[in-house]
Amino acid sequence: MRILSRVILAAVVAALGAFGTAADPLVKPVTPSGAVRVRVAVQDDKNTLTQFKAAITNPRGKKGETIKVKVLIDTLPNIGTVGLKTWREWGFEVPANRVGVIPEVIIAGEQLSPKPTKGRDVEYRLANVKVNVVEAPAGQEVVYGGCDILLSLQDLTGGADRAYEPRLYFADKFIEVSAPGARVKKLNTGEMTSPDPAATDGDLVPAVGTMKGPIPTFTFASVNSYARYTTAAGKAETVNVGVSAITNYEAPGLLMTLNTAHGCGVELERQPRSGETVAGKVKELRLAMLTGPGFKVQKDFVLKDVTVRVNDDNTTPFIWLGPRFVEKYMADGVYGCGFDGVWRLHGRVKEEFLEDPKTRKPQPAPKKP
Repeated sequence: MRILSRVILAAVVAALGAFGTAADPLVKPVTPSGAVRVRVAVQDDKNTLTQFKAAITNPRGKKGETIKVKVLIDTLPNIGTVGLKTWREWGFEVPANRVGVIPEVIIAGEQLSPKPTKGRDVEYRLANVKVNVVEAPAGQEVVYGGCDILLSLQDLTGGADRAYEPRLYFADKFIEVSAPGARVKKLNTGEMTSPDPAATDGDLVPAVGTMKGPIPTFTFASVNSYARYTTAAGKAETVNVGVSAITNYEAPGLLMTLNTAHGCGVELERQPRSGETVAGKVKELRLAMLTGPGFKVQKDFVLKDVTVRVNDDNTTPFIWLGPRFVEKYMADGVYGCGFDGVWRLHGRVKEEFLEDPKTRKPQPAPKKP
């Protein structure tokens, strides 16, 4: 009987461990083979979440001279951006096609793995970073938040997301990547230690949203029961919901394109003018997620009567979840790419927001604005 009790207890513990508790980490630490795991702390100034100080090589200086810059990092896989005025002030020539190359971006970080014998502080060096050189409209910033350069997580990986397994820890405010040793310069001058990911206490359910596509979006999403709709031009579109770390709107932190708002019957306070966002009301937003032991139980994360910001983009079908959305609804949020090449958004959510997918209403006919 004692042996049987132990077996049952072990099974229960294993099941609870697979399900996760508020004390468990949402994602396991990455221990790369033949690479260095680097952590980069990011700052939150209430306007942008993912910004940090870095340096670039001075194109007109002596060898080794650098220029201090502030970098804004997004989770979307877009090419980097620099303002035309800034580009010239740095001393670079403006290419005819307005696509510039920064020879080296130097980022301060700390080495997590393999554990160094002396000092954890390192420099993570990116080579030949491509950027669009853009001239901003009068009175507007090219890169907001007072930053000089906008880059993406994919710039940190050189496009090798599977190998680098990039992650953004929203609550703990740092980025992690696994980089080849040649890209990491060990300084051994200090520890520069940052706290490991913390866990939020409370009655919360660990959940994960799996992404698909070249621009990662949830495997299923619907707005007001519409998963698909028809544009005014007669084009069939899918409701696409992704994660953008630079969507800097206050909670609930949702940005929607006008295309999707019209197609899904979102109520707008008024039509947005060029370059403007307005408030809209979504009666229901659904996102496919996985919970339970081993994250194998299908659930829908459902929000009712939620306010969104709607911009004037009437061409692309997207909704972006920003940092304030993750902070409000997905405690301890982590967004990253696994060794399988799949992007996922992890978080702890209130059970009241989870519903069985069977509760989805029958899809209405594709709506045409």
